[in-house]
Amino acid sequence: MPKLLAILLLLVSFAMPVSAWQVMCTAYTAYESGPVMANGMEIQEGYVACDFLPLGTVIYLNGQRYVVGDRIGEGSDNHIDIVFSDYDSAIDFGVQYMELEVEE
Repeated sequence: MPKLLAILLLLVSFAMPVSAWQVMCTAYTAYESGPVMANGMEIQEGYVACDFLPLGTVIYLNGQRYVVGDRIGEGSDNHIDIVFSDYDSAIDFGVQYMELEVEE
């Protein structure tokens, strides 16, 4: 019986919607990292670097839609780097804590 209960709990945990949580967000441009992301595409707005989600995952940061297209390379599970088109905008963004939701 305990084995069946464990299986049921596992199934229920996968069926539950993903909740939002706070992550540290920073900004980067092609100036700092080069022109190509880990997914092979040219760096462009609308993408983020993230080490804890698969490439291609659609996420929302404070309601804004992004796609994971690059890696940070630090192995963090609470840090996302947002692509900006220009260096000044990235610097102005600084470091912010934002609500992360993962699209199901």
